[in-house]
Amino acid sequence: MALSEKAYNDCNKIFRNYTNQQAIMVDEVSRLLNSSKNKLKKITSYGCGFGMFELQLIDSLNYQIKVFQGIDSNKTAISKLAKNLKNNNKIDEVKLFAKDMTTTDPNLIEHSDLGLFIHSIYYLKNYQELAKTLRSALKVCDKLIFAVTPLNELNIGFATSLRASGTSNGVFSDDVEHQLTDMGISYNKIETRGIIRIPSDINEHDIRHLAAFIYHDETYLSLNRETVLKKISELSRIKNDIEIDHPVILLMIN
Repeated sequence: MALSEKAYNDCNKIFRNYTNQQAIMVDEVSRLLNSSKNKLKKITSYGCGFGMFELQLIDSLNYQIKVFQGIDSNKTAISKLAKNLKNNNKIDEVKLFAKDMTTTDPNLIEHSDLGLFIHSIYYLKNYQELAKTLRSALKVCDKLIFAVTPLNELNIGFATSLRASGTSNGVFSDDVEHQLTDMGISYNKIETRGIIRIPSDINEHDIRHLAAFIYHDETYLSLNRETVLKKISELSRIKNDIEIDHPVILLMIN
């Protein structure tokens, strides 16, 4: 049974407590931005969601953001992000839009120094939509950064869920690289080694939510702890405590 929006949000919150992936992404992206001679002060995030990555990134930058724009079709997420950004003194101006992330209306979206696609591009339906989104974003942004995982054993449940919802198999890192190459767009690539660590004494609530998020299946929320642990341990590369590779690829277009 696919995850509802509420279940997805609840499970995602738990999942983030057991992986260092986001911290690594923030470190890498902030290092790139902070070391840039020309500071990227106008930033647009496509598929920003609740802004979990964006809030940490902005906090880690050593300069002031002139304009931050967030685009996401989830109105609840946009509303919550607006509240979280309301008193953020590192941003001069905030513009949030409850729109599809492929939106590029120049009368709506201000031209930006940088466009971010942080774990959002999976939901595009096919190569054609990916190509259209890339072209549109490059008209609005001088630079782009994608954070996207490879399609591996860990993501099979996610890909299956996307396929069931009519989104083909989803768009993963190889797909983005293939499309960029086909379009003749050069890019730089950084592969980060994220890890999911699950202690052997993890409580039943957390392991259920972790499994439901990993396999994108609400059924795991009602299974007993032992059954869920046994299933997840199949992905582990070590014995005893569970440790699962969770890499993310950063692709940068200048």
